[in-house]
Amino acid sequence: MLSLLAVLLLQASPEPCAPSSRSEPPSLVVQAVDSTWLPIPGMRVTVTPTKVAGTRWAGTTNGVGFAEFRLPRDATYSIEVESPGFKRRRIESVIIGPPFESTPTAYVQVQLQVDGPTVTVE
Repeated sequence: MLSLLAVLLLQASPEPCAPSSRSEPPSLVVQAVDSTWLPIPGMRVTVTPTKVAGTRWAGTTNGVGFAEFRLPRDATYSIEVESPGFKRRRIESVIIGPPFESTPTAYVQVQLQVDGPTVTVE
């Protein structure tokens, strides 16, 4: 019994365990919703910095209408959301500042309107 305890003590490291490696949360989450505030999956989202020409990030909204982006912080961006059947929507001057411990992610909800003729049933 003492020999087992001695082996365990010799194998123990004086260094604390390293924290688990987890990825950083996204700096921006964009949600696409329709005119009744229901999420829209499959929308193409493009994020472009206003001061760096030629750079852009693109993604597609998931099943609950969210697209996540890991962007450089302390910058200003424009967000464009589009998909066939909906009017394209562009939002200018979205500022992503430094993260706060309680809220490391900025959220933007973009409401889209149906493109084309609509039918009203009475």
